[in-house]
Amino acid sequence: MADSAMPCSLEDFSAVVEVIYDCVIQPERWREAVRMICALCESPYGSVAVFDLETCDNIRLYDHGYSPDYWFEYQRYANEHPILPAVRLMPEGDVTTIALGCGDEEFFGSRVYREFLQPRGQCDFLGLLALRTGSRIGYLHACRNVDQPRFGDDQVRIFKLLSKHVCRAMKISDLFDLRIMQTDTLEQTLDGLAAGVFLCARDGRVVYMNSAARRQTQAGQALRIVSNRLSPIDPNASRQLASALANAVDDEVETLHGGHSIALPDRAGAGLVATVLPLNRGKRQSISKPFTGAAAIFVQDPAVLPLFPGEAFAKLYGLTGGELRVALAMAPGLQLEEIADMLGIGLQTVKTHLQHIFQKTNTSRQADLVALMSRVSGPIKAH
Repeated sequence: MADSAMPCSLEDFSAVVEVIYDCVIQPERWREAVRMICALCESPYGSVAVFDLETCDNIRLYDHGYSPDYWFEYQRYANEHPILPAVRLMPEGDVTTIALGCGDEEFFGSRVYREFLQPRGQCDFLGLLALRTGSRIGYLHACRNVDQPRFGDDQVRIFKLLSKHVCRAMKISDLFDLRIMQTDTLEQTLDGLAAGVFLCARDGRVVYMNSAARRQTQAGQALRIVSNRLSPIDPNASRQLASALANAVDDEVETLHGGHSIALPDRAGAGLVATVLPLNRGKRQSISKPFTGAAAIFVQDPAVLPLFPGEAFAKLYGLTGGELRVALAMAPGLQLEEIADMLGIGLQTVKTHLQHIFQKTNTSRQADLVALMSRVSGPIKAH
């Protein structure tokens, strides 16, 4: 390898990152990005998907290596996958494997492995939570066959190095519904976004602001317009934004350095977060033609999204993903044998999880635990 700090060549890594950022404008290129990521990780299968945690339905999916009917058949087992509770509790940008996420015993003892993955010769799993918005999450994963070694430190490091780039690309894609933006209602679409959108010319002048951006600058708490240019009130943020904009409009700067996130503190100890993306390269230019923009700046209020009741309960009492699965399965009043069958795990594993749950929640009976969960859960069902 050319760089001892990299688990792959810098050239291969940079090529993948460039395609990832192109996916913002051309979502269909995610399939190419997944193929390249699988090659870096020596994985025959992989996908990037946005799916609903409540229904486990794929909303958008680009994959590599899977048969056309794979995901249709997988739906029978999707909500039983033992890695799913760990995914629910992961922060954006976190990377996990089977060993890290749920443990070998629970995974290899599960029904989804025995009935679905094992017959197909699939074994280890490497995943990255790239987006969390409401009940939807964006997830990148790679998968290996049973005749391959388990994912090791090199592959985990590759996913960690890719994490910030995949997260930015998916977050911007989620804000910018590009299929709508390519219509005549571009400006109306931008005005409907909760995030502030600023388009800047090559000299840094703001050539367009959506409604949210105008509100952010009029409030003047973290960001203002001075001489027709964006001016954060924090001096350090101002320097970082100027540098990021200069890189974004510089044709000589590699795309690897294009997407850049900056904290914009306000005087009250909070603030906004800005993400800068170049628009003057390749097909990305088409997005800025209506406003002659060379760079886009997306500014968000980093307010924490409300948690699902199950997630909040797990975080409150320090439950693991496996323990959360058992606790949630108890809510309808199932017996331990029924829970083991439903989750595809052993009865002893259920009992072990239950003892840990009792200790952590200071309860001693299933009825007490269910009552506690019902009091913690919110009165309104999430939709």
